[in-house]
Amino acid sequence: MFRLGAYAGDELVGWSVGHMERGDVFYVANSGVVATYRRRGIYSSLLNAMGERARAEGAVAIRSQHSVVNNPVTIAKLRAGFHVSGLSQSARMGTLVELTLHISPDRQAMYRNRVLPYVTPAD
Repeated sequence: MFRLGAYAGDELVGWSVGHMERGDVFYVANSGVVATYRRRGIYSSLLNAMGERARAEGAVAIRSQHSVVNNPVTIAKLRAGFHVSGLSQSARMGTLVELTLHISPDRQAMYRNRVLPYVTPAD
């Protein structure tokens, strides 16, 4: 388990928690930023730090799940290169979107060719 915090002085204003799963996938289990500190780049910094940790652990991909109505997180991760990789239902959280980032360019290309067949490369 890896825990990361973002602080303003002594105050915890952001956090992210993750761990390695089978298949060398790093799962980001929980992240958040205190409402009054949002839209200041804290989440993006946490995301970058978790990515560095995942790479250091030998991960081939980073995966997370979020409520489908959590647009700020979904947008931030799509901008960071994540792809929507699934939907699921949770009795506790409702509908969840799964987002995945394949770390190596070769693996990312393989994913795009197998899973996103409707995306055609530019000629």
